[in-house]
Amino acid sequence: MAVTSVNGGLQVYLSWQNIDTESSTSNTVTDEGSFLYSRTFSSGTGYGQINNIWHGVTTLTSGASQQYNMSGLAYNVFSGTFYKNFSNVRCFFLENYNSGVGENIAVRATGTVAWTNIFNGGSGDLLVGPKTPLILGNYMTGVPVSTGNNSLWINNLSNTGITIKVGVLGLI
Repeated sequence: MAVTSVNGGLQVYLSWQNIDTESSTSNTVTDEGSFLYSRTFSSGTGYGQINNIWHGVTTLTSGASQQYNMSGLAYNVFSGTFYKNFSNVRCFFLENYNSGVGENIAVRATGTVAWTNIFNGGSGDLLVGPKTPLILGNYMTGVPVSTGNNSLWINNLSNTGITIKVGVLGLI
């Protein structure tokens, strides 16, 4: 099966309003503003481009772990199972979709084929709380994936099931 065209994007918007009031004079100072990070990936293999995507939603039972091997992410289409074999990832997105206090997941690069490149050679061990996203990557050049450096583990640290969304934009 051939992919004919791929486009993608990433947006993160942070806004705030903070009002300080001096108690003796009732004078106020308001600080408000926002930051917007927005990037579009066009179809191709050059800087800031992608030629494939993968996404999935799953629920991890209490204490369960899920491996995400960037060299073999399964997907179903046309009544068959195929695999996305990324050589480079521009963006890895994960969201802990649960909302309860303590419903945390850990993102780790461990094992014999750990994708430590995403953590600059480390193992990560990043905690992602409920209703929280995690976005990792490199817009311009991406993060390399190889046969011996390709897997992330998502671990449910809570005593309940946790639904996660995962998306990958990159090159195959």
